[in-house]
Amino acid sequence: MRSSFRRKLTTALLVVFLIISIGTVGLYVQVGGLLEENVEQSMTAAAETEADELREWCGKNRLVTQLLSEHPVFEDGDRTEVREYLQAQRGGRSDTEIVRAYVIDRRNQTVAVSSDEDMKSQPIEELGWTERFAFQDFDDVQVTGPYAVQDETVIGFISPIRRTPEQLLVVEVDTATIFDRFEHPVDGGFTRVVNSNGTVVFSDDAAATLTQYRDGNRRAPAVSSGLRGDSGFTESPAYETQPETEGEYVAAYAAVPNTDWVVIEHAPASEAYVITQQALRWIGGIAAFTLLALVGVVGVLGRDVTGALSRLTDRAEQIEDGQYDVEFDTDRPDEFGDLNRTIASTRDALQQRIEEIRETQTELEASNASLEERSEMVNVLNRILRHNVRNEVNVITGRAELAASRIDDEAAQADFRRVIASLRTRG
Repeated sequence: MRSSFRRKLTTALLVVFLIISIGTVGLYVQVGGLLEENVEQSMTAAAETEADELREWCGKNRLVTQLLSEHPVFEDGDRTEVREYLQAQRGGRSDTEIVRAYVIDRRNQTVAVSSDEDMKSQPIEELGWTERFAFQDFDDVQVTGPYAVQDETVIGFISPIRRTPEQLLVVEVDTATIFDRFEHPVDGGFTRVVNSNGTVVFSDDAAATLTQYRDGNRRAPAVSSGLRGDSGFTESPAYETQPETEGEYVAAYAAVPNTDWVVIEHAPASEAYVITQQALRWIGGIAAFTLLALVGVVGVLGRDVTGALSRLTDRAEQIEDGQYDVEFDTDRPDEFGDLNRTIASTRDALQQRIEEIRETQTELEASNASLEERSEMVNVLNRILRHNVRNEVNVITGRAELAASRIDDEAAQADFRRVIASLRTRG
């Protein structure tokens, strides 16, 4: 790796790719978890708000029923006045939607007086509700299960009449308007209010009212949990009345205080997590774009850098082999252009030095040839000179020997002998 820029670049790219991938996966998981948690919290908050709305609605209707049962008209026992009073309350109250109001005689278990004349003397068994209640005091108001009256789903609120203890006042309230105040946090959502029997008490879909939330005897887990007073979120609400959406929606639930009702807020999973999915798609898209851009940039720049380095290496090797006619990319405006121009300038300077060296070598060779020629001439002259000198010395020696033989003076002869010896030595 140390000897290859390509390997270094590839390794760096892999490291950056790994870091970006790990960061993207972490962000993907964290953001997805936060958004999913936000969906769960918002839907649970909506279910709890709807449960509070129902609690207030029940409390208001309990209070209305209790106040109606306290009216002095019941003390006189005049049924005509009681009926007129109940009829006036049914049509004249703005705080609640009363469908019917009637008084039950506990002794004979029949309707004693009613806002509807048709109900007079009707047995309790023929009424829409079948519950049997035990009242703790005159302020105790009980709530029936849902039942149909004149194509409307109603809830009965029953209160003992303090002035006539043997009688009960029943106020039937329409449930159709209860959902006017409900808002679904997710598009396509719907709400079901289920009681302990698994019956849909309230619904924003009239066709679902008074149907079973789940087929069979088993309660849905959300209903069981809500009846224990819990609230929460589930991805498997098991609403079997709509099997075509099984597994495609989620739900949040909350219990309605002082009742056996559980509010279940449903939403299509595709809509509930649409923001999550969009956010995750954006994160994935940005990560993919970043990685592709990184690969593209590194690929283009890396190929350009490694290609430029490879070309420079090849040209440097050609120069090393003595090929000085190599062309460099001197027109490039970047750092590699500067490097090419520097190497080209170095090549030119090297060529000039080599030419100078060659010229000097030629001059030295010429000088050496001249010296050799002169040396030969000197040798010839030396041989000639020595030959001539030797001849002259020989002549002088002969002359000296001849002169010495002609002289009788011994001193002069001794001098001639020394001259002759010296000449022979030099010759």
